[in-house]
Amino acid sequence: MSAEFDLNELRQILKDCPERKRDHHLGRPFMSAYQIAIRFAETHQLPQVTTRELARRIARFLSAAVKREEPGIEGGFLSHEFIGSGPWFVDSKGQGIRPTSRSSEHSIFRWAP
Repeated sequence: MSAEFDLNELRQILKDCPERKRDHHLGRPFMSAYQIAIRFAETHQLPQVTTRELARRIARFLSAAVKREEPGIEGGFLSHEFIGSGPWFVDSKGQGIRPTSRSSEHSIFRWAP
């Protein structure tokens, strides 16, 4: 297992997803690799310019964890169809973050107990 990230820390980010509604019929919400990267960067006080690369690295790391069937993480991805180029994500300072076209940035993950 790669030591690039602490899997338990990333699991906790997924568990703490603030939009979670208890007992929603679709289950817990998914978070994009970008949303996870924004939370991770803010927690570790990393500059916003690193968010794109961080999102790619987190997506690869979590995808590998899902492939290994690590407990507590479910993964998926969004289709590229009809995805525009505007800022998709906004950090807590209100700065827009626009993903690039790499497929890892459309990866989504959620806590799956």
